[in-house]
Amino acid sequence: MSTLEGKWDKAYERIEEAYVPTLVRNWLVFIPTQIVNFSVVPPHLRMVTVGVVSLFWNTYLSVANAPLAAAAAAAAEPKVLAAQAAIDGTTATVSSVGGGDEEKGSAVVP
Repeated sequence: MSTLEGKWDKAYERIEEAYVPTLVRNWLVFIPTQIVNFSVVPPHLRMVTVGVVSLFWNTYLSVANAPLAAAAAAAAEPKVLAAQAAIDGTTATVSSVGGGDEEKGSAVVP
């Protein structure tokens, strides 16, 4: 996902931390699905079964990736506020709370 989001520098780090857990969860979902699919589901409905399970799997992946996207957006917020302040010629105040540490700052643009 990192490479698709244009974050090439964080891609290797993201792969190291998320690949194995995601792969194991994938196996926990799709191996039982395929066992049931080939043993119980009629042949003409097998594609539908895999399609429905894949829909839920992709939803799970999106939800699991959402906190990372939110954290990246929160990290970018001070830069956006400072840039907006530079355009408006005003003062931007940033206040964020993360992990128990409070960080406050302001950018004054003449």
